[in-house]
Amino acid sequence: MMKTTIMPTERIARAVNPTEPQRDALNALNEAANKAAEFLKANCSTAEPMTPTSRVVAMEQRLQTMSKAIRIVEPALQNFYGLLTDEQKARFNQLSHAEG
Repeated sequence: MMKTTIMPTERIARAVNPTEPQRDALNALNEAANKAAEFLKANCSTAEPMTPTSRVVAMEQRLQTMSKAIRIVEPALQNFYGLLTDEQKARFNQLSHAEG
């Protein structure tokens, strides 16, 4: 079974108190985040390149992989966020400020 701790789903749910359609969208966001994490794990090498040129190539590949992972999560995040009321959006936006 895939680990599902990539997104703080329960913390988000407590903050926004989602309706059933919003909870479904939050679950889809969590699934997308897990897919992105698995994609990153499968496509980012942990081997340390030896030469400066190979390090630059590896960095470019990592950035491309991260960009693809973002594209996996972005539609689900936009869908979830779009379903929130203005008040819920304000509470959701405060989550990142509460961590700092």
